[in-house]
Amino acid sequence: MTLHFVNIFGIQVHPFENPSTGLVNYTTIIPSTIIPILECAIAATKDDIDELLYNNRGQYSWTNLVVPLELLNDHIHRITSPVSHMNSTLGTDELREPYEQLCEIISAFSSWYGQHDRLYQALKTLPIAEMTNAQKRDWDNTIRGFERSGINLDSEDQSLLKEINSQLSSITNQFANNVTDSTKAFVHNVDTIDDLSGLPQDVIDEASALANEDGQYAFTLYPPSLTPVLTYCDNRELRQTLYEAYTSRASDIDATGDTQWDNHDLINKILHLRNDKATLLGYASYADLSVEPKMVSTSDEVINFMSEFVDAIAPSMELEKAEVIEFAAGLGIVDLEAWDRGYVMEKLRQDRYDFSSE
Repeated sequence: MTLHFVNIFGIQVHPFENPSTGLVNYTTIIPSTIIPILECAIAATKDDIDELLYNNRGQYSWTNLVVPLELLNDHIHRITSPVSHMNSTLGTDELREPYEQLCEIISAFSSWYGQHDRLYQALKTLPIAEMTNAQKRDWDNTIRGFERSGINLDSEDQSLLKEINSQLSSITNQFANNVTDSTKAFVHNVDTIDDLSGLPQDVIDEASALANEDGQYAFTLYPPSLTPVLTYCDNRELRQTLYEAYTSRASDIDATGDTQWDNHDLINKILHLRNDKATLLGYASYADLSVEPKMVSTSDEVINFMSEFVDAIAPSMELEKAEVIEFAAGLGIVDLEAWDRGYVMEKLRQDRYDFSSE
């Protein structure tokens, strides 16, 4: 069959990719076109699924059902994934609204797909005995995905699950927006270059360019600014300032002094919704729901593994910890704090192995 999405909007199959390289061309992601492209792609995908089910009824196979489904899902992913990445890295105001709409649309589509009974029943008719081990694994995960989407719930509970998933999508996106806004709002100015001892020159130059006034140096919580300070800067007070600002983003102790991005209430809502979702699907906890498709079956297995792991490495860990504390004392750091660790470990690597991360 010819998949409808080939002709979406009269554009190439993957609208955000360079046709000659297959790589994402981020300059083609225009905020105003994201939602029309996605809605058209989803509408075409739904038509294709209906056509797949109708044309191959009674004779479903891996080739005529699973392979086209994977192509269809991959097409949607190759539209949403670059937008998601662009939103998380740039986070522009122009991109925020269409991305929020994208999350809502994908949540609704995921519920439609995961609760599509005819599709679920068609997949269950595939001859397992004829599958390779890889296909069997893929099939198991697919069937489990439908079950985790509420395919076996009654219509009332399916609707409730859709609403829970929709709320989770909206709230988790707001959570991320708050972290982004809190990160953007923080800038710490340093007045003298003497306080930047140990920093690579390119980091100092970038901090100077970022500052509003000549002779000042500005630092943010973005990795190119934050990481070098925590790794190389001899100024312990500056390391502490940036570390505490980073770890308190979007909280009631936000380093900017602004609590409008405080995520505490959202965290509580997320926890409650996750618990409601797990209960609705028959799991003891959201942790059990989360780990089930992974290499362990229950959250208890994870906790037991972690406990055994800690017990096994404890003797070596204590020896290495004592070694690091002793080395830190030689640097004048008596009480080793979280904002000292990267700095001390970098100095230790340089001392013991003549190796620098820079």
